[in-house]
Amino acid sequence: MSDQVSRSRRPEPPPLRIFLSHTRELREHPAERSFVGAAEDAVIRAGHAVADMAYFAARDSEPSEYCTRMVARADVYVGIIGFRYGATLPGRQGTSYTELEFERATELALPRLILLLRDGAPFGPPVVQRGEDGDRQRAFRKRLLRDAGLTVAWVGSPAETELALFHALVDLTQIAHLWPRARPAATRPRERERRWGGRRAAGSPGRERRECVHSPECCRHRLRGCR
Repeated sequence: MSDQVSRSRRPEPPPLRIFLSHTRELREHPAERSFVGAAEDAVIRAGHAVADMAYFAARDSEPSEYCTRMVARADVYVGIIGFRYGATLPGRQGTSYTELEFERATELALPRLILLLRDGAPFGPPVVQRGEDGDRQRAFRKRLLRDAGLTVAWVGSPAETELALFHALVDLTQIAHLWPRARPAATRPRERERRWGGRRAAGSPGRERRECVHSPECCRHRLRGCR
């Protein structure tokens, strides 16, 4: 009886810091309500805190260094991934801020939730990037689909984005009390990622569902896919 009481009185886990990673056009499009705006609504609705580079004041340090520090302060990485590669790192031509944020979240073993825009989505941004950056973005999207440790959700509208991310965060919160939050992010075990694995994405046969969000310079990826 006492065990049941103690379990029922388990305190609610604190709000999670959700890092949204995305390119600028996903914050601006559609004009009425953007993909990033929908993701922010999902985070707030789930009772968590939004971390997006658009909200951070300018710093004297290199943008890439500051960006990776902000990823390290997050609990969950959410990537909203469209069809543009985005701004690339100074001195590291060929690597975007979005991809850098994803790599940093992977190094830290953060839960990574990916929202992929569906090809031909009626609400998607009108411009598809071509040339070398277009090739890099296609390769990045394929890489996200091949990564067995990711949860991927296919989305075609802001409404789908909010719904997918909200349910992913609700599910993730249910196991948040198991996370070793007192330990530095770099030493956290990959148990959370294993828990995310093996979830198939609704509306995309044979694929897991995940989503990503991204801002002008830096992004945050880590959310749970639609099921």
